[in-house]
Amino acid sequence: ESPWLAGLNGSIDYYNVEITDAIMPYSLDYAAFRCYGSKIVGSAAEAAIQAATEGCQLTPRDQRNGAGLSTKVSYDNAATIKTAGFDVGVNWFANLGELGWDVPGSLALGVNATVLDTYETKQSAAAYDIETEWKGSLGPNLQGTNGGAYDYRLFGNISYILDNWSIMLRWRHLPSVYSAGYASQQALIKNNAAVTGGAPGLILGYTPSVEIETESYDIFDLSMNYTLNETVTFRGGVTNLFDTAPPNVGSSAGRPAGTNLSVCNGAPGCRNATNFSLPSRGGFSGGYYDTLGRRAFVGVKASF
Repeated sequence: ESPWLAGLNGSIDYYNVEITDAIMPYSLDYAAFRCYGSKIVGSAAEAAIQAATEGCQLTPRDQRNGAGLSTKVSYDNAATIKTAGFDVGVNWFANLGELGWDVPGSLALGVNATVLDTYETKQSAAAYDIETEWKGSLGPNLQGTNGGAYDYRLFGNISYILDNWSIMLRWRHLPSVYSAGYASQQALIKNNAAVTGGAPGLILGYTPSVEIETESYDIFDLSMNYTLNETVTFRGGVTNLFDTAPPNVGSSAGRPAGTNLSVCNGAPGCRNATNFSLPSRGGFSGGYYDTLGRRAFVGVKASF
């Protein structure tokens, strides 16, 4: 009965999806294993037979010097994809006069959030294709999957409606995030620590990343609608109202000279960086951030 609560509604949806034997291009390591890891040969004759197999035909070598040529990969039902999280939505609407305010019109508020609990993939069951947790990164970057595994995403709006016109301010928030490459390296570090502790698998090599986490991002859009009559409706607005610049994705802190001896600190699989590098600014990602800047639009709709 309260006018403050009569227009309030919300929803919470939980999803938990696991796909086994997912169709995905297999990794280069898996392609090499199909040839070199599937059988140990002991003679030139056995080597010739093995070289003629389908697996080895996809990993060709130069017949003059044995150097590896371009490896070919194909699709296989070998991958695993697991993801879970929550979708939350809250909406509120009220006539301002019913709230005791001496103001005409109505007000509407809405907030929607997606909270990611996990997003894991494994390209094959082999030990060298390790399980990767993409949460908090712009991954996964595997074909057939959608990137942008932010910890959460927020989308909100506030609207004022009076008679035949309305105005709305929209807000989108993306938290800080790392690149897909950084997430892949964290998966290597986790794998190596587990194997060192006695878990089955392989110690895999990596050079520690000096990537800088991409900062959080907020963008606002303003729009309006005016209904002239039953036939004509006008609309207009400003996208990226505050001309918010996109953040740099994948920036690097660089490696000062003389620090390569202490980079790894004994971590399993870690390889010391041997080259000096300057700090660098990453690029812009138009898939998640607005790279065009503030811009306005107007339009008219006529119905007959």
